[in-house]
Amino acid sequence: MLSSVVCVHLCAVIVTQVENIVLEIPFPKSVLNVTLTTTQGKYSFDPVTKVMTWDVGKMDSAKLPNIRGSVCRPVIVFVREYAYT
Repeated sequence: MLSSVVCVHLCAVIVTQVENIVLEIPFPKSVLNVTLTTTQGKYSFDPVTKVMTWDVGKMDSAKLPNIRGSVCRPVIVFVREYAYT
């Protein structure tokens, strides 16, 4: 298995309160699982559709939302056989 790192930061100048923030991030079909940590809200990953949904909720201007973690995908190894005579 190969693990890659993913990190998403939401930044904004908040003039008014921003609420009901939801991000949907599609991953390649090769992704098996994601293990993430959020500073705000909650996330879910659908292993069938390969879509991660991050429900941030209300954006807190004192602590900007952040999600980071690892993405697990298989390692594909190609082996070529040679015939020796």
